[in-house]
Amino acid sequence: PSRKKDMEIWKQIAKAPEYEISYTGEVRRISDKRVYKHSKNRKGYYSVGVVVNGKRKALFIHQLLAEAFLPNPENKPNACFKNNNKDDLVVGNLIWMTVKEKAQDCKVNGFIDFKKNTMKACAVSNAKTSKPITVIDEETGKTTNYPSTNACKKALGINSYQMQKLIEASV
Repeated sequence: PSRKKDMEIWKQIAKAPEYEISYTGEVRRISDKRVYKHSKNRKGYYSVGVVVNGKRKALFIHQLLAEAFLPNPENKPNACFKNNNKDDLVVGNLIWMTVKEKAQDCKVNGFIDFKKNTMKACAVSNAKTSKPITVIDEETGKTTNYPSTNACKKALGINSYQMQKLIEASV
């Protein structure tokens, strides 16, 4: 091991206690100090594969970094990137947010990339409901009613995650 690696700050990963993460985002097994490589998923998030209780799990690096090194006095569930650059994996670029705060942040900064990003969902509080949903095009004011969120997703060409974020951003 290099001298630089020996000087890094390492903390045990709570959800994977056989592993630890460094302040620079490296993940290693405690028993043999083996460092694991990150992989990038199709949404651009880096993760690492570890074994917990005999099962392989992929853990997001940014979430692990925040859990280990970023205070969370309000107990918010999501580690998010301040600059929305998922390649900028440093503690100083992370912030704790609720899902609603993140959706609002994306809406304000223009980072939500929906097929029809001018649409705003109204009159529904949960993307998993089968209740009717009304969508208002903010540019034209046109209102469209759908019998369910599934019908709305299909018509807008968006997936469940995007639908949930759209709803949360409108609440």
